Amino acid sequence: PVEDVRHVLVVKLWGVGNWALLRPIVRDVRARFPAARLSVLTLEPNRALVADLADDLHLVRPTGVLRAARDLARATWRLRRDPPDLALDFEPFAHAGALAARLARARQRLGFDTPGRARRHLYTVTVPLRADAHAARSFRDLAEAAGVPPAPYVPGHLAPSAAGLAQTAPLRAAGPYALVHPGSGDNFPGRRWSEAGFAAAARALGERGLRVLVTGGAGERDLAERVARAA
Repeated sequence: PVEDVRHVLVVKLWGVGNWALLRPIVRDVRARFPAARLSVLTLEPNRALVADLADDLHLVRPTGVLRAARDLARATWRLRRDPPDLALDFEPFAHAGALAARLARARQRLGFDTPGRARRHLYTVTVPLRADAHAARSFRDLAEAAGVPPAPYVPGHLAPSAAGLAQTAPLRAAGPYALVHPGSGDNFPGRRWSEAGFAAAARALGERGLRVLVTGGAGERDLAERVARAA
């Protein structure tokens, strides 16, 4: 691991859910290098999940290829003015963040050696992307390769916003409840757990006295209704 770190860059562009997993890991990175400035490169919609973690935010707008390319180039140029001593790219598949870290002249670049993605040459240190464990474990493996002390992954708490509390007030007033979300979006149907598994989980939650709400995206109504009926 690099010592005498003055500037750390954390890269994770896609995935609100991934950032929910990453928050406690980024805090561990901050604790490992307490005197370092911490920059984050991510997509603009993730701002609310990362603003309190970073000293410097570099945001990329995901609407339009040319706009995203301009934002990425601007972020890279800003980072080149004070190149990171250490860059951690938590993106397991895309190359954009790794290219930005390299073009920004980051002294040491850590990322995942994902099979079939030809990414190894972009990094100075690679970590295997594990197929036998939750993604959060791989994220922590990468942080530990940068010098964060080994430890189990501990989920972080997400504090609700005032707007979120206001929107959920009617639900909370009616007593404790649980959300079951069987969908995975249109891009990753292979990640879905079985409908029977979600229905069984919903029944078990109901038996514990919780109201169970089944949620989904706009194109997942049929899926949500099937799970609700089966439960």
